[in-house]
Amino acid sequence: MTSMTLKFVATKATLAAALVVASFASLPTTEAGAKTLTKPLVNGYSKGYVKKSKAKNSAVYNWGLEAAALHGVKWAKWGKAKGKSIKCRQLNGPNKAFRCRASAKPAMVVKICKGRVNAKGKFWPTGKKALESARYNWGLKAAASFGANYGKWGKSTSRGAKCVRGNKGLVQCRVTAKACI
Repeated sequence: MTSMTLKFVATKATLAAALVVASFASLPTTEAGAKTLTKPLVNGYSKGYVKKSKAKNSAVYNWGLEAAALHGVKWAKWGKAKGKSIKCRQLNGPNKAFRCRASAKPAMVVKICKGRVNAKGKFWPTGKKALESARYNWGLKAAASFGANYGKWGKSTSRGAKCVRGNKGLVQCRVTAKACI
């Protein structure tokens, strides 16, 4: 191979690697790395209300009903929706009522789990301290195995713990759980 051919092959491989990295970077993720799924835009409309705030609240409520009807109750959370907007207009008439439209893409954060992690803690006089020690060690082990975001006991699933009292009256716990973000 000539040096020109080698440069082309190296450039092509670099470009391919950059495209792979860019495709993963464009996935919608939360801060912790869990994947956020979205559905198509949903609209909710209010009736005419004299108070603009009541018209807005009604539009958001109706957006939730519409999102639930189209995609299921888990998708009907305005607080998690993406691209939210509420537009209101004042109607002509004697009471100058407001009518609003709430628009957003329903979204849901999906938990991503890796493998099961087992850990044991140090011996302690109390079960509470022994359990804390085991969970702390579990977090270190999970983070080392799957990455820092997976080391949070509170986000894990399929959790279990077993504590035993030893000869000198001290307690040691073992915990197991699936590491998730």
